[in-house]
Amino acid sequence: MAQIEVKQFHKRFNEGRYSAIYKTSTKEFKAAGSFEDVAYLLGSTRDRYGKVVRSKMTSFRSKENPDVTLIVAEFETTYERMEGWERFEFRLVKDKLLLNAYAVGPKAPTGESDKSKTKPE
Repeated sequence: MAQIEVKQFHKRFNEGRYSAIYKTSTKEFKAAGSFEDVAYLLGSTRDRYGKVVRSKMTSFRSKENPDVTLIVAEFETTYERMEGWERFEFRLVKDKLLLNAYAVGPKAPTGESDKSKTKPE
């Protein structure tokens, strides 16, 4: 389920459809920054890295309790201009996964990742 959501995110990212990404995020994500903030951060990332070419999940975990289910998935991602990593956190809301947090960074030359976030703080 998370891989399907990430594929949809990448499609929207590549098309510059940031409003569709924002609309399918949680209220917590939206409270962290306005649409304009998120669109700026995603647009800047796309300008720097290029479009997503392919990605591979490297980590997956879920955190469940009676009140909330969170799914965290990490990916190695190839963009048009560089290699990078992404971290998605989804929240299960009424049988749908909504984006709760997103972070992205370039893959460092040593294989270490620069863990910069694109979620507005």
